[in-house]
Amino acid sequence: MYTSSSARRRTNWLEIILWILIFLLVYLIPSSPHLGFRVEGAEGLIPQLPAASSWMSRLIGLLALVLVSGLAIYTGERYLLIEKGERATMVLFFVALMTTSPSLGALSGLAVIFLQLILFLSFGLYQDTHQPRFYLFIGLLVGLLCLLTPLYGVLLPIILLAQYRLRSMESRSLVGLIAGVFLPVWILISILIYQGFSVLTSYEKLLLRDFPLPLPREVSGMAFVSPLCYWSFVACFLVGGVLYRRRFYRENVRHRDMFAVLHFYPLVLLLLVPFVAAEAPALLQLTVVPIGFIVARGMGAVPERMGLVMRAILLALLLGQYLYTLGVFDLVERLLSL
Repeated sequence: MYTSSSARRRTNWLEIILWILIFLLVYLIPSSPHLGFRVEGAEGLIPQLPAASSWMSRLIGLLALVLVSGLAIYTGERYLLIEKGERATMVLFFVALMTTSPSLGALSGLAVIFLQLILFLSFGLYQDTHQPRFYLFIGLLVGLLCLLTPLYGVLLPIILLAQYRLRSMESRSLVGLIAGVFLPVWILISILIYQGFSVLTSYEKLLLRDFPLPLPREVSGMAFVSPLCYWSFVACFLVGGVLYRRRFYRENVRHRDMFAVLHFYPLVLLLLVPFVAAEAPALLQLTVVPIGFIVARGMGAVPERMGLVMRAILLALLLGQYLYTLGVFDLVERLLSL
């Protein structure tokens, strides 16, 4: 079957804009203290859903979404990962995934931006083993994330595996990466030595204001991420991966390697989400960027009508699970029964 190149396709801007407006409207549903999950062992209400967070957190989340989208478009153009006709689909799924998934506050959006920067630096090192300073920068980004929660340290083995696939890892690169990871900790320890532990107390107060950690460890990740949300992310990843296989053998080796790296992140992170504790939303949101790339590239490999239908199904799934979690369907059912 002949499939026209997505670079020559006309973007259906009416569809894209309509879906984006719908997701933004749902994202900006007024706050309510009754939204969110009460978890045994946790004091108060865990504001994991966007609708349960403050207006400021949601506005900062939108700013993070804009920055991530801009960086992703630049990355796609710089390394020829995404064709022109696929950019709108990529941004659309960024919006859909980020506005309907649980979040741990403004710093969760910062983590997504950092992951996009890590991917940008990683792709720039393709088959280049003579740039250890860039590994220092990658390690520094991971180290800064680990100051928020050590759980982000799971990115380190994924990065090692990814760089091995990109054929850019050697001993000096590994040393630079490890040094970058521990550099923020060394700086923090130096500050504590000279300024005293009162600085650490101020840091914790500032951190926990928007990033409510630590949270109870006796609960599973699925207590903070609804099963519907989790499986909708898995569905997007699987559908995008299957569709991408349609064009896998028509891609050059460079594209195959880079998209293999993009597959590593959600594959590992989605497997870990059910087994971690309250920080599960932090890992789930890290899958937004790679899933967006994979789905957009996969949709570009199918006929336009088929792509339209599959986009509608995935987006309706994401929207439906979020509205169900908010209790909108129950509310409608009660109103209809009056």
